[in-house]
Amino acid sequence: MNLELRREGIMALSAIVHRMGLAGIDSREKFRAWAKEEQTFLIHAFHYPIAPGMPPIHALFTADFHPELPLVMFNYSSTAHNTLHGHPEGWTLALRMCRGIVFELVTGRLVAHPFPKFFNLNEHPETMLETILQKLAHFHGGAIYGWNATKKMDGHLGIIFEYKGSLLFTTRGTFGSPSAKLGTTMLRRYEERCGWKHVFNPNQTILVELIDPATKVHVNYDGQSEFVLLGAYNRETLEDIILGSITTMPSPEEFLWEIAKRLKLPAQTNGPLFSKLADPIGDLTKLIASMKDRTVTNEEGFVIHLFDGTRFKIKYEAYIGLMVRAKLKGPTYMMNRIMAGNLDRMLLTLSEEVVPAANEQLGRILRVQFSRADLKERREYLYGLVPPELSTTYYRGKCREFLKFLDAGWQKPAEPNDSAEE
Repeated sequence: MNLELRREGIMALSAIVHRMGLAGIDSREKFRAWAKEEQTFLIHAFHYPIAPGMPPIHALFTADFHPELPLVMFNYSSTAHNTLHGHPEGWTLALRMCRGIVFELVTGRLVAHPFPKFFNLNEHPETMLETILQKLAHFHGGAIYGWNATKKMDGHLGIIFEYKGSLLFTTRGTFGSPSAKLGTTMLRRYEERCGWKHVFNPNQTILVELIDPATKVHVNYDGQSEFVLLGAYNRETLEDIILGSITTMPSPEEFLWEIAKRLKLPAQTNGPLFSKLADPIGDLTKLIASMKDRTVTNEEGFVIHLFDGTRFKIKYEAYIGLMVRAKLKGPTYMMNRIMAGNLDRMLLTLSEEVVPAANEQLGRILRVQFSRADLKERREYLYGLVPPELSTTYYRGKCREFLKFLDAGWQKPAEPNDSAEE
């Protein structure tokens, strides 16, 4: 998202904060009630399109209030994440900026500028491969590079900013999340050891990956506990510092790696990759193709930054496999969700990368419903969906329970004794 688009989204959110301040909104409870009452205003402010099947605007973003300071943070909600895949037009400029953005209450002054929401390759109209290649086909050296790629770290995003002389750390979720508290403790260490109070630019929002055993997702960082610099924005000019690193004009401030040096932070291990000026398309397609190399383990992937400000993510297939296993948890988990009646809700929580594998697993499980085989053969089919070492007594019992559920018309058979323990 380029500077002008970000500016438009930020101005809309600033107007919302100003209106909240006039109404005395200073808590989550007040905000939830206010947002429902202000539907018409919010639809206009967000430029939110109304179409069948789209959720109401108040359900798409949340507000969190700092416990001690007059600050409010906006985030897009799980409803937005789970439903707007089918309505990409719902990701308006203002909503995409709701990713940990912080304003001062009443005044609406921008205090912290996070990364806008960006998408996986082929997840959104702007990140379709055909669209990206068309952009690069019209790239004629207006920048040094057509794109660069930075290593995607696998921890928690940290947002560091200055407010009234103090440095603050938060995460995209809430000011008081466990990761925010851990990050604040680490921030104080950086202030003491690296003299951040004297070298931190108060006009910059610094975006870091919080790497620590407590924030481990899938990649193992061998017990590291540190910040890794990901990006930075000027909250006055809205300049994207990492984009300034690939343009022909020198950055008005400094390059990202200069910020890393000043703050004594590592910046994207192994450094950024750049396209060659002569062949930005060929370089990008090669990098995308390399994501299929399943010998690459313990790595998540890359974030690609195009010369026009577009960002998108690509991930190694081995990493996506870890996501799938963690989310789907094998046939037992899927069968339990079907029998509990909340399969649809579970599927909506899956990221775009995991959905095809989930549908494939669901198809394999439900094949038994349409099979003409006898009960024993259907049982053996379900038993065979896992390796022999995982075909435990518990798993086989769950398969038999699931078949009874299907044969009863997707209803749990009545227990002979309701008080009996399983």
